[in-house]
Amino acid sequence: MMLTTEQIREINNKCPSEQGIFVEGNGIPLHIKEACIYSRYNSGGRPGSCWDDADTVNEEWSCEAPSDHFKVIDIALEVICPNISADNRLRINSLIDSNTNTEYGYYGDYDEWTVEFIVLSDLYKFLRSERIDEITRYE
Repeated sequence: MMLTTEQIREINNKCPSEQGIFVEGNGIPLHIKEACIYSRYNSGGRPGSCWDDADTVNEEWSCEAPSDHFKVIDIALEVICPNISADNRLRINSLIDSNTNTEYGYYGDYDEWTVEFIVLSDLYKFLRSERIDEITRYE
């Protein structure tokens, strides 16, 4: 099953902030020009200040991924493959690609963002090759 524009819009409305199905999302490599299941979360950074020339006050920080950092895949699979088994759902995790994106501020500050994505056509190919879409559609 391939998602329609309306289904993608509905999925995006259910997703947490910084998640959804997008084309050319922030932090996805530029050579990927197709729809991706997309998640982005803040994973670290460094505050900045014009008064801290010796870089002694503004220490780097990092944080763990939020518990719902890739909830979009579960929301999308409810539409694409509603009866997918837990085992097959875990196998889909092998398709997740990731990237980091850094946004710099004016005073030497920056935020690091972790971007995770699955190219939607790769998910369709995986489901077809494993015959998951056919099996779950008729259960």
